[in-house]
Amino acid sequence: DFSEALDRVRSCVPDAAITTDVIVGFPGETDGEFAESVAYCDSAGFARMHVFPYSRRPGTPAAQMQGQVPATVLRSRVEAMQEVGRRNRSAYASSWLGRTARVLWEEEVSPGGGVYAGNTDNYIQVLCSSDVPLQNVLEDVVLERCEADRVWVRR
Repeated sequence: DFSEALDRVRSCVPDAAITTDVIVGFPGETDGEFAESVAYCDSAGFARMHVFPYSRRPGTPAAQMQGQVPATVLRSRVEAMQEVGRRNRSAYASSWLGRTARVLWEEEVSPGGGVYAGNTDNYIQVLCSSDVPLQNVLEDVVLERCEADRVWVRR
């Protein structure tokens, strides 16, 4: 059902930035089930993923369940799923290179250095150099090149 919903959204809004939250390591999660989750998230092409480890909370039914995932396995699964998120985020941002997007400049990331960070209206994190203050400025930019988790733009 979820895959069908993604397809419907993308058919109506082809450039939609679809994001998700993923909890890994819920009690009883097998290696096979985790691998299926990784494969699904990889193929879904989310623009951004927030990955969280399952956290045992006293007094909840899950805290009493059999099959608690060991901490070392949990960390490994979080890292693997975060890597899927990084790949998908990069692929989504790369699909915007050469295109124009609206950005809200939020902060100067190197105080006094003139490098500003912001987010486009579809959640792509962007950077630019500027001699004039940009904080809280909304403007159209051209996305030019990916660098780590952000995209440098031309104003």
